[in-house]
Amino acid sequence: MAAGFELYLDGEGDHRFRLVAVDGSVMLTSEAYAQEDAAIAGIWAVQEVAATGSIVDLTGSNAPEAVSMPHWPLHATGGRS
Repeated sequence: MAAGFELYLDGEGDHRFRLVAVDGSVMLTSEAYAQEDAAIAGIWAVQEVAATGSIVDLTGSNAPEAVSMPHWPLHATGGRS
C-alpha cells in the first residue's frame, strides 16, 4: 500500500481526509468540511505546511511549565469544525 491522503464522507455526510502511512495506519484525520473542494484545499494546506513547517520539540526539558498548549486547527475556505 502506498502512503497518501484519502478523501471520504463521514457518517454525517461531511467530507474529511486522512493521511495514511505505508503500513496502513492512520497518521492524521481532518476536521469535517461541508464541501469536497474545501476538503481538497485542506489536503493542499497540510502538504504545504508539512513540507515547509519547522519542528518544535515541546517534550522533556523543552516543555513549557504547566500551561495548556494552544491548538490551531487548519481551516480551508468553506470548511467547518
